[in-house]
Amino acid sequence: MSEHCSDSSLELEPWQVKSHRLLVDKSPWLKVWEEEVVLPNGITIPDYITEERREYASVLALTADQRVPLVAQYKHGLQDVVWGCPAGYLDRPDEDPLQCVRRELAEETGFVAEEWHLLAAPVLNSNRGPARCYLYLALGAKHNGRQHLDDTEAIHYALYSLEEVRRMTLAGRLPNISGVANVFAGLDRLRELGVEV
Repeated sequence: MSEHCSDSSLELEPWQVKSHRLLVDKSPWLKVWEEEVVLPNGITIPDYITEERREYASVLALTADQRVPLVAQYKHGLQDVVWGCPAGYLDRPDEDPLQCVRRELAEETGFVAEEWHLLAAPVLNSNRGPARCYLYLALGAKHNGRQHLDDTEAIHYALYSLEEVRRMTLAGRLPNISGVANVFAGLDRLRELGVEV
């Protein structure tokens, strides 16, 4: 039997930051810092790297006939065209993630939805910074227009069944970790809502 502990029972001390030096500033996309940190046991790490990244929001949208709009686009980090959930960066650090994801769904696919559920807000890399991805489920999605893409975007969208999306995700065809999390958290919430998946 595994032993579980609650946050209140943890008595772990934070690291102490002795110095904090900006290495890269490519705002608003990325800032990279080098820190000298001292661990509770006294060990010093002279060059620990932390970062500030833009947060973003992603959505698993579902139509009344249980179809999911997915988007395909070129991702330069992978140097490939891949499928994913509609998603986009928050315009400002204080932007409401729901407002962001509603906008991104409409811009990337032309779909809108009235019923929205926040599924989770996982941290992208807890070793390096606090940036989060806000994962949503949208129900009753309807096509309400056309795509409104930025000049730097070339996005194709297509509708898939929930089972097709599940299989695509397991096969690695949605390679972004936020898309994987969005799909499986969305399927779990749909089960809780009584939707057969």
